[in-house]
Amino acid sequence: MREDGSAGGRGLRLSSRLLVIVLVLVSAGVTLSALLPGPTRGQQTTLLSEDFEGTWPGSWTVLDQDTFNGQDYWGITAFRSFGGTRSAWVAQVGFNDILGQNNAAVHMYDNYMDTIMSSTFSNPGNVETLRLSFSYWLESESCCDFFAVWAYDGTWTLLWSDMGSATVWNQVTIDLPPAATGLEFEFYSDFSVVYEGAYVDDIALVAISSPPTSQVSPLPAYERQLSLSVGFGATDPESGVKHVELFFRREGGTWTKYTTPLIPSGLFVSSPITFDASGTGGDGVYDFYTIATDNANNVEQAPGSPDASTTVDTAAPVSSIQPLIPFTNNPTVSLDAQPSDAFGIRQVAFYMRKDGGMWSSVGALSAPPWTFEFHASTDGRYDFYSVATDNAGNVEAIPGVADAATVLDTAAPDLTVTAPTTGIHMTSRDVTVSWQGSDSGSGIDHYEARVGEGSWTPTGTSTSIILQVPDGTQRISVRAYDRAGNVREQFVEIAMDTNPLSPAGPQAGLPLYLIIAVVLLVAFILVVRRMRRAPTKRAMPLSPGAVVPQAPAASSAGTTVCKRCGATTSGTFCSSCGAPLQ
Repeated sequence: MREDGSAGGRGLRLSSRLLVIVLVLVSAGVTLSALLPGPTRGQQTTLLSEDFEGTWPGSWTVLDQDTFNGQDYWGITAFRSFGGTRSAWVAQVGFNDILGQNNAAVHMYDNYMDTIMSSTFSNPGNVETLRLSFSYWLESESCCDFFAVWAYDGTWTLLWSDMGSATVWNQVTIDLPPAATGLEFEFYSDFSVVYEGAYVDDIALVAISSPPTSQVSPLPAYERQLSLSVGFGATDPESGVKHVELFFRREGGTWTKYTTPLIPSGLFVSSPITFDASGTGGDGVYDFYTIATDNANNVEQAPGSPDASTTVDTAAPVSSIQPLIPFTNNPTVSLDAQPSDAFGIRQVAFYMRKDGGMWSSVGALSAPPWTFEFHASTDGRYDFYSVATDNAGNVEAIPGVADAATVLDTAAPDLTVTAPTTGIHMTSRDVTVSWQGSDSGSGIDHYEARVGEGSWTPTGTSTSIILQVPDGTQRISVRAYDRAGNVREQFVEIAMDTNPLSPAGPQAGLPLYLIIAVVLLVAFILVVRRMRRAPTKRAMPLSPGAVVPQAPAASSAGTTVCKRCGATTSGTFCSSCGAPLQ
């Protein structure tokens, strides 16, 4: 072909210059090849398809631009093929001056070749990509002979080249300039060293039309209405956008084309599109993309992922503070709200009132765990509720009554032991202990009592108990518990003496005294009996003038005068001194 793209030679100087470029790049370790093509989008139109199984040369023009050593150029051969039975070989036509035979007979290319196989094609315009694919087999001088592909779009552009040995079939896919109208396969050999050369098979050139482009505009992360505005942008630089179709899926389901009663075709010509989720399943996570069609009826391909997504959430969240213990003496109260929402919670606010007063906010949480620590300052009744806000901004309604309540009571109950009193002396082990107790905060829960360090005996709410108290000085203790867990303890100390012989005992010592009297009486009797059994003393002679004792005179009426004391008495013993009467 000529340099203007028509058939004819481009001149040896041009090829030589290109050869120098190839040699420099190869010596630097660079392979001349196009960038790997991107993914195919849009409509495809086949502009050229050649498997070399039909009539030759068909749409191809072949020539040898180097006439120095005769004409050698491309032709059809069955010696090697990739897909069918034939392929195109660079030297099928021509005489090998080195070997003295036709190239086809020896299967070697000639020196001084610059053979071209080219074709022109009609570019339909509005083309995004011209994609060329082919298979090749190559054996050539690695330093100096090369195989190359060129494209013409007003100037010739080198797209790809190879040299040396690739003696297996290889597949190549490269993109031509979008405005190209000519394609050329070239094989060049210098003045020495020949090999088998290059074969080409299964050539295909596809025009990928430039489709329009469109995209759904960014959407907010959450929508609180079932009706939402879905905007989009669409462009087509050639024929202009004809219409756009909107596709959606809910909760990762099947993609569905969106239509409305007013636009049942689903072909929208203006942005935004009013999307009504009430007819598509209601609340949920929605993904969207658009497909545009231009006025040349090129249709955009569906994207691999959604253009935009949003969550439609019209339902308010719910929360409720979990029940609290009715009474507590701990000023720190843990409020567990446990909110729930299908699409997540943004915040939970906590509210309180004291003793039936005004409600006030006490704090908020923006992340789980949704447990708020409330610190009360004074005793009293505290009511609480929570209000949750979801990620879409829906706010829970204020409840009509409190979610939970508790009474804070940090004061111990009042307690007084009324009986017995401290210091009292008692002689009965069964002691009735009585007391008085009250609590203005949470109320009395129960009482218990004990003696000394013994076990506590619960009495419920009864304010008295009978305890068994051992002898000695004893402490009797009473405890009062309120319903918040506060406790007050009071005690009395008493003296207990249950010994019947003790002067402080229950009989005031009378048994002891009786025992002593009996003992003394028995002793006296024994003494008297002993005296009676004593022998009579012999009378001593009286001295002159001595007085002889006289026997006691008996009184009238059976009385006797005691010899010892001289008292007049009767009976066996003297009633005055107790001496026996003889």
